Amino acid sequence: MVRVNINFDDELYNQLSRIKNKSDFVRNAVREKLSNIKEKELKKSLIEGYKKEGKNMSEWDSTITDGWD
Repeated sequence: MVRVNINFDDELYNQLSRIKNKSDFVRNAVREKLSNIKEKELKKSLIEGYKKEGKNMSEWDSTITDGWD
């Protein structure tokens, strides 16, 4: 585990001061935020990939249902 110093503005620190285990709280908050960032990046990548490759999806229309009556 690594120890870090973090600066908070007064209002945020006052809210955080009510939390009993600040270290766990901050670790979990950072994990959650990083997870959200990763999810947004993945969605953005999927959207960009679809926009790039989605144009070619019409080529597959006939093969998707080929032989399915």
